[in-house]
Amino acid sequence: MEHIKSVRLLYAFATTLLLLAALDVAVLALDIPSRPNLVLRNEGRSDFFNDYFFHQMRLTTDRPAVAYFGASVIQGFVNSRPEATMPYRVQEYLLDEGIPSRSFNLAVIGNSFGDHMALASESIRNGVDLLVIPLHFKLFSGQGTLNRMVVHKDNVFYLRSRADFKMLRRKILKVPDNEWGKIRIRKNLEFVWAFYRQRKLLSFWLTGETGPFPKALTTCLAKRIDALGPLIKTAYNPDQRNADNLWKDKSAIYHDSNRNTYSKIELSRDIIHFQTLELLCAMAADRKANLLFYLIPLNRKANAKFHYFDWKEHARLKEMIQEMAGEYGHGFVDLTDAADNRYFTDGDHLNMNGHDELARALTPSIAQALVSAP
Repeated sequence: MEHIKSVRLLYAFATTLLLLAALDVAVLALDIPSRPNLVLRNEGRSDFFNDYFFHQMRLTTDRPAVAYFGASVIQGFVNSRPEATMPYRVQEYLLDEGIPSRSFNLAVIGNSFGDHMALASESIRNGVDLLVIPLHFKLFSGQGTLNRMVVHKDNVFYLRSRADFKMLRRKILKVPDNEWGKIRIRKNLEFVWAFYRQRKLLSFWLTGETGPFPKALTTCLAKRIDALGPLIKTAYNPDQRNADNLWKDKSAIYHDSNRNTYSKIELSRDIIHFQTLELLCAMAADRKANLLFYLIPLNRKANAKFHYFDWKEHARLKEMIQEMAGEYGHGFVDLTDAADNRYFTDGDHLNMNGHDELARALTPSIAQALVSAP
């Protein structure tokens, strides 16, 4: 009897492995990552599609690949459609000038300099030609979550091959050993099992959602119910948010909160923020990758009214970044005034008109950097 049970368990185990292997082969045969423009950006707070973007970078051999980093301002969540965000618009403006390229919007809400460094490392490994790094004055504040060097902690996996990885992970990115163990298991499973790696992409392709299949299918069906359709359609409508001067409609409490994110600004080459940026500069220089820093647009009228920060400190930041970029031979451009103040939804986030103005202002620097790319 015991022998029969053992045989049955062995048979069940073998059958399970066979089914998993068949599923893996089917997913690889479908090869979703080979479909260009299936995804134009990550979702709001999630980085579900990073591996898709890196796969696309490897496939982009007929034209320069440009990786754009940043947080909510560049990601364009709520305020912009994916195809109207600055990275995609730059791609179109470059094409108008006879420069074909492929833009990858790797920005996710909350991303900080540690995230940028990790994503830049993986981008370089996958053949990117230019790294475009935004510099936000808020990120030099010691206040709140913006002080964290890495927000999406799975990103530390992309730095695993560095000789100084352990020090980097513990001292700068502050990811403890137990958390790193979970990240390593999860990311290695993605490499080994195609279905696990692509399950969110499959869900997105089939239903437009990134959650588990049953939930995604339920949501997909719910969207087709007439009663819910209009509510879902108008919840976050970028076209409605493309109106002028939306920043004036924000409450005093909102502006107070925004002012708080600029408190405790530190500007010194010795602080962790600049140390992380210098590591990023050195990494790009060592691997012969072009890097372009830019100061993001800020709403001068909102700052004049609500006094978020001192412009003299911002000017000092500009001088320090310009000096650091020059030391490593990287590019720098100040786009603080690149967008009309009407096109801000608050002190720094842009509507679609603002994204378009930023794209127009940044395109010449991108074109120049691509021409001089190693």
